[in-house]
Amino acid sequence: MTKWKLYWVNTPRHVEDCFVIAKTKRQAASFIDRLMCFNPGDSHAELAKEISEAFERAAVDEYRRVLRDAGKTEESQKRDLHCWPEMAQEWLESLGATFTFENGAETIWVDGRSFRCTPIDESFLRMKPRLIRSIAEFVKRVTRQPSGKWLYRGHADATWMLRCGVDRDDCRQQWGRMSRTDYEQRLLRQFKLQAVPYLRGIPKTEWEWLALAQHHGLPTRLVDWTTNPLVALYFAVSGAPCQNDAAVIAYQHGTPPVDPYTVDPFSITRIELFEPPHIADRVTSQHSVFTAEPYPLDEDDSKGRKIELWYIPARHVQAMRTDLENFGISETALFPGLDSICKVLKRTNWADDRSARGSRRAGTGEEQNNGS
Repeated sequence: MTKWKLYWVNTPRHVEDCFVIAKTKRQAASFIDRLMCFNPGDSHAELAKEISEAFERAAVDEYRRVLRDAGKTEESQKRDLHCWPEMAQEWLESLGATFTFENGAETIWVDGRSFRCTPIDESFLRMKPRLIRSIAEFVKRVTRQPSGKWLYRGHADATWMLRCGVDRDDCRQQWGRMSRTDYEQRLLRQFKLQAVPYLRGIPKTEWEWLALAQHHGLPTRLVDWTTNPLVALYFAVSGAPCQNDAAVIAYQHGTPPVDPYTVDPFSITRIELFEPPHIADRVTSQHSVFTAEPYPLDEDDSKGRKIELWYIPARHVQAMRTDLENFGISETALFPGLDSICKVLKRTNWADDRSARGSRRAGTGEEQNNGS
């Protein structure tokens, strides 16, 4: 009996390249042709992995449970018993696949082989991913942007979503029965009560309180941006090394900043831009501005806005970080204070510093002479 296998199916213009579980190449390709309404023979399949009988039995048992929970009769279960042939997305991790984001596209690894999922803009619009491999390429990209005021944000992992802290999954679990706004306001009230003894000056508006809390790690509806593109690039390449690309997001807001004295940040119905005063050293050194995300957005929220996404391939991240630090864009510059000084000193490899080795040798000789 022919066994089930995992196939990688290439589709016309690579618009729907995907994995399929089927028994033959022809069956896998035909399944996608029918599903996506392609012409017969448009898609082509290649073997990616054999599937074990033990895995097949476990999959059938799981599918039988799903059918039973859905109220299917025994007769109906027999007709629908086998879940394959089928697109294999939900089975990939169980089959040992791993996922990375490389050169602007998701890459799936199966038994040491890589399979690249074509981004939608590349497949439909024929646009290549916007890759940044050096500071020179980045500066060129920035200077060629359309005129207007642009904001920038760096992500150490290109798979991260552009989402404010209070809407991230780990934070949403803390809401309990409260609404999103009630949860935000409770956090901010507690922050105000406990922060005052540590402040040199008291924020004047709710917007300033939110910006201060955001900079110190409190989940809020604000999203950090910078007007300095090199600062955003540093945040993109300064994270812990990972297999995924980093990314820089460029954003043009399209409307004037909000008036913090007349607009309540918890009553907005569209994304608003907030330009904070110099309420903290980090706000100044990082050229910080913020957008505030309401929930839900109004229908016209995208009007007048532009956004671009640039990828930094993982293999270029470390070199770009070093180059930025040589240009003075570093942790001590963006996070002024004793903590950042100590972090940088702790990371420094003094064994590679020739002057330090020379000083140690000289010191040793001097100590010997003094001791004689």
